[in-house]
Amino acid sequence: MQAKIVKKYLYIVSMLVLCFSCTKEKRSEIIKNEVTKNKSYIETNSTNANVEESRFIINKRTGKIHSYTHGIKVVSDKYQLESNEDIEKLLENENYDICLNCYAGLKLNLDKYKTSDRNISNDEVDISNHEVNLIKHYMNMYEFGKLDTETQKFLICIFEVGNWYVNNVYTQLGGQKTAREVDDIAEVEASEAAYNKWRNYLTLYGNQYKFNENKKILPVIYDNKHKKYSEMVTYRCDLFKDAGYGKGDNRYSQSGQVTLKNAEGEEIDKEWKNYCVVDDSSKFAAAIYYHYINKDILKNKEQDKRIAYGIDLWGTRTTDYLLPNSSILNKLIKISRKFALFSEIDILEENKKYERKETNEKFSLAVGDLICKHQEKNVAGNVEFYIGNNKYVGWGHINKSYTIKKKLTMTNNKFYSDYEGDKGTPYTTVIRFKGD
Repeated sequence: MQAKIVKKYLYIVSMLVLCFSCTKEKRSEIIKNEVTKNKSYIETNSTNANVEESRFIINKRTGKIHSYTHGIKVVSDKYQLESNEDIEKLLENENYDICLNCYAGLKLNLDKYKTSDRNISNDEVDISNHEVNLIKHYMNMYEFGKLDTETQKFLICIFEVGNWYVNNVYTQLGGQKTAREVDDIAEVEASEAAYNKWRNYLTLYGNQYKFNENKKILPVIYDNKHKKYSEMVTYRCDLFKDAGYGKGDNRYSQSGQVTLKNAEGEEIDKEWKNYCVVDDSSKFAAAIYYHYINKDILKNKEQDKRIAYGIDLWGTRTTDYLLPNSSILNKLIKISRKFALFSEIDILEENKKYERKETNEKFSLAVGDLICKHQEKNVAGNVEFYIGNNKYVGWGHINKSYTIKKKLTMTNNKFYSDYEGDKGTPYTTVIRFKGD
């Protein structure tokens, strides 16, 4: 500021000197030239400031948004699209995302995901980092980059388990369905990778047993309470098995090796319970919490002590997420201390704080929230993870894609969805990831 004042002072002095040392005509010409030159300087610097702070170059072919200074170097002239639009507005086009070299000139929490090869200048080269490609399935890098590191870690766990389910699980509560029923549903609703898993399973089953399309051939959980096989299918999860989770002596690992049978009573396999996941929304959520606790919270524990606080991958029910004293909430909230429960009463109280002007906004969903609803009449209960931008991840039905898109609005302290499958049943409870 002081330098500007001095510069202005010197400019005035020089003008005065000129005024008293030249003829009237000469003085007029000099002043005119100086004013024109000064105006040109201001306009040039104003334009440069605009380029540095708010202008982007979009690659029309790849959809990558660059800072102007980076984009002008790496994007071919014929694909350059200049823009002064706000970044949020630009990203309403789901085909657009930020460049992972320049971050479109924005300050984002993405340094871990930046390409390690600093010499790459070709905009057509994609980053093959496993986690980067995984994130791209679920959300754009700009959204992800705005989050804190702890939330990013939790989201990666949601994405890893979700990715495994999409590519390996071809049923939803499919244990009592016949082979013909499973095939008809999986061929239409499951991903190509998951459907191929089903066809491979058919081949393996046929090598061991006589195949009949009317048989119920998938391994299911035995319901001890009702003394019958349940509707839930078990899948061996190599994501957990390869990581060596749960080697400690607890009832979900070493002492929990079980014989897997189908609803016909045929023995299909033997496996540790903590290496199997289940085709149900509540068990899907349990698998994500189990993965996060093992991968992050217990990462420095000795292998024989990595027991994930005994989170039950088979028996956790939707109602367990609604009961403050349930086993899983006790482990998430009281033991790990990385989560918080907001029941319907808690949400009401948060909204009362807003009405009393003790907070700036009403209770709303945050990235990483697990939303939960009761079973009502003939509508099943359900739980799903919110990952932002009206996107959700869950297993309330067979998923061919990685996210479900729907809009939730709050009425009377409950969240109602515009998604047809929710049938107007409200979500009343939120389990919030709070990190450290």
